[in-house]
Amino acid sequence: MTLENEHTIRPLNTLFTRLIRWAVYSMENQLKALFGAWIQAIGTVTAAVGSTPSLSEDIQDSLNLWGNALQGTGNALIADSEEGFS
Repeated sequence: MTLENEHTIRPLNTLFTRLIRWAVYSMENQLKALFGAWIQAIGTVTAAVGSTPSLSEDIQDSLNLWGNALQGTGNALIADSEEGFS
């Protein structure tokens, strides 16, 4: 990863961490599920853009990693919003 990419990713990591903490600790279940669905959708789009062959390999790897992390986080928020066991 180049130094330029590292300066771009570090603020995103901080923002991402704050959003997830806020979502997990302060949301009602319906809002948490909605937020999780949006995070999952953003992750899907991010991973899809990361599969674009015209981008550099470093950018592709970063976008795929972020996309997959967002998808997983969205799924976890949706699962956490469920009331009981099924």
